[in-house]
Amino acid sequence: QAASGGQWALSAVAFLAVAREGFETILFFVPVFGAARTPMDHLLIWLGMAAAVVVLAILFVAVRYFGVRLPMRPFFRWMSVVLSVLAIIMAGGAAKELQDAMVLDVTPVAGAPQIEWLGLYPTVETLVVQAVVTLIVVTLAIAQFRKSSNRQAGSPKPSTTTHEEEAHERATQQ
Repeated sequence: QAASGGQWALSAVAFLAVAREGFETILFFVPVFGAARTPMDHLLIWLGMAAAVVVLAILFVAVRYFGVRLPMRPFFRWMSVVLSVLAIIMAGGAAKELQDAMVLDVTPVAGAPQIEWLGLYPTVETLVVQAVVTLIVVTLAIAQFRKSSNRQAGSPKPSTTTHEEEAHERATQQ
């Protein structure tokens, strides 16, 4: 009976994890759809979601049925870059929303462009918020680069084992 209780607990945890991701997705897309002003904006949002579903389906089929191995280190490195850029864009948009709600002051910057899809607005407040987030992102990137450089400098020379040998060794350890 303990095994069946463990299965229920695992199922509940899995359900909550998936439900949480669903709620996060909804919370992300509500303001995106709210900011859409024209039917073309809505169409572009739906096309973007469709493109993401197609790419994920292709990746799933490639990994599941063709045994393609994703290079995880470069994948996560590039995802970090994408998420960092997204954080900077969202910081500018959030500051603009606070200005629209009259929580933050609006101090225009003459000559600065307004590029909404980059979250770039020509005000001191939005630019300062984006500069702070950019500084944090760059600082973390430098720290991570130094950490990985130190790890590589202290690591032994790479082994000459093949991928097949490594896979066999992992399989026998399990």
